[in-house]
Order: sequence, then structure tokens, then C-alpha cells
Amino acid sequence: MRLSPRVLALAFATLAAASVIAKPRKIASPKPVLHATKAPEPVAPAGSPALADPLLQSLIAAKPFAKARLGVAVFDLETNQFLHAQAHEVALNPASNAKLLTAATALGTLGGAHTFVTTVGGTVEGGVVEGPLVLRGHGDPSFSTADVADIVEHLLAKGVRSVKGPIVVDQGFFDDAFVPPAFDQQEDEWAPFRANTAALSLDENTVTLVVDAAPKGQVAKVRVEPEGAALIEGEIRCDAEKGDRPELALRVEADGLHARVSGSIRPGSHSLRYVKRAHDPRLLAGQALKRLLVRAGVAVEGNVVLGASPEKHVLVEHVSAPLASLLFRVGKQSDNFYAEMLFRTLDAEAKGTRGAGNGAAHAVASFLDRIGAGGDGLVVTNGSGLFDANRVAAATYVKLLSWAWREPSVHPEFLAHLAVGGVDGTLRSRFDEPALRGRIRAKTGTLEHVASLAGYILRRDGRMPVVFALVANDLSDVSGARVAFDTFVRGVVTRMDGEPAAAP
Repeated sequence: MRLSPRVLALAFATLAAASVIAKPRKIASPKPVLHATKAPEPVAPAGSPALADPLLQSLIAAKPFAKARLGVAVFDLETNQFLHAQAHEVALNPASNAKLLTAATALGTLGGAHTFVTTVGGTVEGGVVEGPLVLRGHGDPSFSTADVADIVEHLLAKGVRSVKGPIVVDQGFFDDAFVPPAFDQQEDEWAPFRANTAALSLDENTVTLVVDAAPKGQVAKVRVEPEGAALIEGEIRCDAEKGDRPELALRVEADGLHARVSGSIRPGSHSLRYVKRAHDPRLLAGQALKRLLVRAGVAVEGNVVLGASPEKHVLVEHVSAPLASLLFRVGKQSDNFYAEMLFRTLDAEAKGTRGAGNGAAHAVASFLDRIGAGGDGLVVTNGSGLFDANRVAAATYVKLLSWAWREPSVHPEFLAHLAVGGVDGTLRSRFDEPALRGRIRAKTGTLEHVASLAGYILRRDGRMPVVFALVANDLSDVSGARVAFDTFVRGVVTRMDGEPAAAP
């Protein structure tokens, strides 16, 4: 998926002078050198008078937090002091705010110019690939069917007309554990937000079941995209009286994913589409390559198989957009798949192969220690924040956000990837009043009993911003907690706007 020019323009509007994204180039970008040392240690006001502050007390006393655990940290980068602190060193489940750790580590270790390269290798003689055609991935979360079609066009341009050997899908950049850490807590959840990962992934590792209506009394046409990604069983009848009531159940068998369909659809109804996660996504891209090659008139005699190949002759190379651009999906849209792909890439890039969740967790924790943002109770399990996986204190977010603001090698890209209050992403409909629009740059987080919000409040006069982190667990009213968070942030902004103007 590609972000529109309008979205990119909005996100970079306040960074035009500072934000530059390099052109994609290599499979393994050189590791950037971080010039900044650890951020200055935050200082709590003497006697912690902030704890008695009416604004903070009002948040703590809000009804959604009556039986919840709440961590609050509001830190002024201008004075290097906490404005508010409540249980800020207690590690809690941060939900999707875990993505801030993933994004910062990726920018701080890979760099914003890092790109992901997918290659097709083989030896062509007289238009024939005699041996295997090797499709090799390096963790690109954005790789799509459209990219496969582009690869086919390049193969045709090189004169490929026949493939004698198999299409080998080399997934060796990641290890074999394609289910991200903690995702097995909801094995029966088939929604795309729980998509599995692979070094070579396709269309965010989802399958789409399409139901096309037929005349009354006949059987509707049911197909799956990508073609062959699931075996369809059952039928859906066209029935005007019963209306659009199709049913779909997915299950994993030894021979792959099975889709059991039943129910009804109205004759003449528009096509219905159901996007679900692919259980084992490792062959999806290879199957798409074979299908599109055959469609283009290329004879493919071999099957699509998993494997490692020593083939080093690259026929086609697909280069992704830079990491800085891909992070928009992580911060603004809170895309779990992108986050987990980047998470495993951290370990794979460090080792050169076989990226794993436990190695990525170590990479993130080590990075936080390196920049002075680690803390007691920190638990890093996955990169997206899904399920009961991670534990992070509000103080850790304050230190991380402070470092990212002060570190010139990551500042523009990190700020740009956050949702902008009242403008885009998960904050599009929050903080949208004129006095606030565009001034809140933050990451949201939501689970069944968890709410979180962390980011920056920009000052009108251009001085250093205020950093904040709000994390609540054991909530009975998540939506009410979000409202209380927003009210509290508005109160902080009101106080900031009442400050004396900066000296010229």
C-alpha cells in the first residue's frame, strides 16, 4: 500500500526544513552512528508538589480509573523537569504504545534510509531458467502482488520464457517461527490485525474471500485472493428472502488453509469481500509469482517450494520505500504487521540471517539501555503491543521520547511517523479544535482493558515541547479512559499557553 502525497505532505508540514529521506539503495544499510549521548536524567520537582496538583488529581480521580492501575509522566524538555508524575516507574501493559520502542530502535540502529530488498535469482540461457528460480525476501512489510507483477515484467524484459526448475521461496532471513511472540494467545482470531510474519511476505499476509452474486436460486461464485491461498468448501446460495447472510469459517489442515462457506446472498448484490489472515504465509509470494508468470505466457514446470538456495545471480531486485516512510504505517495507523516485521528485522540485520522474536526483544531492550531509557520491570516480548506481552513504565516513554527529540539522526523521521492530533492517523478525530489541531504528536494504544497515549505537546512559540505518557491497565471503561486522557492533555496545553512568552 502506498500513502498518498496529501498524507505525506500533512505529516511533514512542520518539518519541511529538517526532514530529508534518503533514496533506497542497498539490502543492508550501514548502521548509523548516533552522535548524541544519553539524554539528561529527568528531575522530579523537590517534594513532588506535582502530585498534589489539581489537574493530576482530577485525572487520577476520574471514574474509569477507580479500580485501574495508572501511570502518568509529563515532562518539560525546556526545563528538564517533571510537571506531573504518578506511578511513572511502574511497568504496565502499554498496548500499541510498544510500537514506539520498535520504531525508535529501528531508526536508531537501521537508520531512516534503510530499505528492504526482495530478489529473484536464477540463470537464464536462451530464455530458459534451467535450474530453480529463487525468490528471496529480507523482511519488506510492504511487498505486494503489484510488486510481483512488476517483477514478472522485468523477467519478461530479460527474455525469460520458460522455467524448468521449481520456484524456491527462500525465507531464511527470518527463522521458522512465523507466528509472532504472544500471538498464540488468540489462535482462533482470523482478523488481519493478527497476521503472521515471514521474511518474504505478500499483501500483509492476508487472504481475501470474494463472494459474487448469481441469479436467484443459483450458487454464488466464491473465490480467494491470492488465488490458491485457501481451499474453498461448501456453497453460498442466492436468496432474495434471506438476504446477505454469508457465513465463513477458517481452519488449518495438513494440506493448508480451508475456508468453509455457507449462508446466502441477495441476487444482484455487490461483491462481498472478507479479509482474513493467512495462517502460514511463507509460500504466498512464490505462488503469486508462478501464477502471474503463467498468465504472462511463461511455462513454469516446477512447483513452489520452501528452501534455501546458493543461487547468487540476481535477475530482478525490488527495493522498498525507505524505513522512514514505512514507519507511517506503524505510528499513524498502528499497523501490527508492519511493527512485527520491523521487530524481527532488528535481529536479522544484527545477525545477518534467521531473525527471531527473542533476539529482537533483546535488541530493543539493549537499545533502550544504551540511550538511558531502560528501567526496572521492562518486558519486551513483541513489537506491536498485541495481547498480554509487554511491560513498560511511563518514565521509560518519557526518556525515549526525550532522546528522540534531542537526537538529530532520528528526530525528523520519528516525529513525522506519529499521528497528528486533529489531522491524521489514529488521532484524526481527537484534539481537533483549532487551539490544539496539529500540536499533539502521539501514539495511541488500546486493548480490551488497556489504554495508553504518549507523545509530544508542541509549544506555540517554538520552544522545546512537553513530553507525556499515560498508561492505564485493568480498565472497565476503555473509551472513558481515552476521554479522561484527552481532557488531561487539554489541561496541560491550557497551562502551557498561559506561560510567559519566550524572550526574543
